[in-house]
Amino acid sequence: MHENKTIHRDVKSDNVLFNYKGEVKLADFGASISLTSQHSTTTDQVGTTLYMAPELCQGTPYSFPVDIWSFGILCVELANLLRPHAEVRPYPETPQMILDLIKKKGVPQLCNSRAWSKQFIAFVDRCL
Repeated sequence: MHENKTIHRDVKSDNVLFNYKGEVKLADFGASISLTSQHSTTTDQVGTTLYMAPELCQGTPYSFPVDIWSFGILCVELANLLRPHAEVRPYPETPQMILDLIKKKGVPQLCNSRAWSKQFIAFVDRCL
């Protein structure tokens, strides 16, 4: 996808499909964008707020690493079996409230880091 200069911009658990054979596919390219040699970044704020990379949230120029960030958030969600920042009460209802939460709380953490290998923890840290 990135080799073809496409940014997905909405990597999240809802868009990851898998089957009984263990095959995994990324779905819903409705928010994706193709970059060109003339336009190697974009500033559009597109995607699901909880999974947005900081540069995407801030409206600063971004490119492919925003998908890597979202994948890191997805890994934390799958490891914790909870959506990012699920412990917050009351849970924010609007995208702006979620952006404020992300700015305040920062990167969601693995709930039980002892349950995961050093390699997995390093991988998630590198994504984020």
